[in-house]
Amino acid sequence: MSVEELVSSTKKEIETLFERFENDLKGELEGYSKKYESLKATVAEIERDRDSWKAKFEEADQKIKRIEGQLEETVSKLEEASKDKDKKIDMLELLDIYLGLVNNVFESSTHVRLLLMLHGGKDQYTMDELVKSSGIGGLAVRQAIHDLRNADVLDYDEEKGTIVLKQRFID
Repeated sequence: MSVEELVSSTKKEIETLFERFENDLKGELEGYSKKYESLKATVAEIERDRDSWKAKFEEADQKIKRIEGQLEETVSKLEEASKDKDKKIDMLELLDIYLGLVNNVFESSTHVRLLLMLHGGKDQYTMDELVKSSGIGGLAVRQAIHDLRNADVLDYDEEKGTIVLKQRFID
């Protein structure tokens, strides 16, 4: 083999090795690029989740502060009323305070409306009767009925769809 052939074959081997090396590097670079894009998308999703949770936390924090303020106001009114022993507490005013707490603080006006309806003339109601007569959406009525059942205030037979008040609060 002559020197020129040796140089030519060595040159071809070097070019082949260089092309293989270049292709391997391109493949690795594409792999890293895909991983980078995937990580970038994951980071963006995490940031969106973080922002969503932050907004929910701030909303909950504002509600808690509002509730604390209302409870402090109610406690101060009750303390003031209890200090003055000669002063009669009007039951309607006290009921207004409780209804205000229930409606505004605990946002359960649906529950109160259903309880008042269940104190009506019948001993047993159906879910359809409560939905139609309350003017409240079916899903909200169903949720309130389940909440009141879980609080052991009423019995709800899902098969029959009947609701029976366990204890009457108002005679």
